[in-house]
Amino acid sequence: MVVLTSPQFLYITETSQGPQAEPLDEWELASKLSYFLWNAPPDAELLGLAQEVQLRAGLNHQIDRLLADRRSESFADHFVSEWLSLDKFDVVEIDAKRYPHLTRDARKHLRREPIEFFRHMIKSNAPAIDLVQSDYLVANEVVASYYGLGDQTESGFEFKPLVHRRPSLGGVLTQAAPLAGLSDGREANPVKRGAWFARRIIAEPPEDPPPNVPKLEDLTELSLREKLQRHRDVRGCAQCHSGIDPWGLPFEQYDASGRIRADRVDSATKLANGRELEDFHAFRTYLAQERVDQVAFSFAKHLAIYACGRGLTYNETLWIRENLVQHKESGYRTVDILRWIIHSDLFDKK
Repeated sequence: MVVLTSPQFLYITETSQGPQAEPLDEWELASKLSYFLWNAPPDAELLGLAQEVQLRAGLNHQIDRLLADRRSESFADHFVSEWLSLDKFDVVEIDAKRYPHLTRDARKHLRREPIEFFRHMIKSNAPAIDLVQSDYLVANEVVASYYGLGDQTESGFEFKPLVHRRPSLGGVLTQAAPLAGLSDGREANPVKRGAWFARRIIAEPPEDPPPNVPKLEDLTELSLREKLQRHRDVRGCAQCHSGIDPWGLPFEQYDASGRIRADRVDSATKLANGRELEDFHAFRTYLAQERVDQVAFSFAKHLAIYACGRGLTYNETLWIRENLVQHKESGYRTVDILRWIIHSDLFDKK
């Protein structure tokens, strides 16, 4: 029992000689790298390099080797699920009468879509802009059919890149799993979607709501925009919702099942900086052209949190923001950022 409850058995431990940050030794680096990219112990090659004190000298080669191995699927699965809050899609109860197309089988494949999309971005070292605006999906026949593209692929259950040629598709913002997970199963929820976007996509989280704030649906049977305005008028709500509602309203073009609405809806928004955007397409164009730095920062921040297995300090977050700019010219490419984090003191210090 003592062995099974020992911290050395339950956790990945790192020895330290004092309170100051110290470089990992090569054994610790091998273990941390393997658990980051494989979610598993290091293999014989990593251990051999650590024993010869040669792991750092060939670190980029080992990063590429680990990412190319099928065991990296676990990394993609766990990281994307945590980052995009896909657990919400796992538990939301979708109204089967209203959305009969979102079957149990479709849900299983749609749950994989964001993960396979990220795996493709890693494989191709894609730029961060693809997270918000890409001319391709990564889909199998089930996912492609869900978006009305079933006649354009014959991939079976295998996920492959697919050029979509539709302004309503591409990137993680249009994927059904996160969008449906951020609904109540019957209606889309711009507040949930806006808060998710602020926290996960641009890392500008809204303030926590004050206690005893009435729920949005409890206020009135007015239109959506009138409900949101009434809610903002409640004392203590305005400041919180100013960081949520403008981001959530463009997502009104997507229903609770995560598909583009057939009917015309008002998805215009006015951002906190005064910028007015007429619909989701304009919103996404704005992100790709003017906020890609923040999208890249958010991705790097969440990746660093996952890699380190802990939250970041204020100074560490500031370091990422100030130094990530070195990747701007190349487009903030995903593997470049991943390598940069691994080589940094964030990862390589204890």
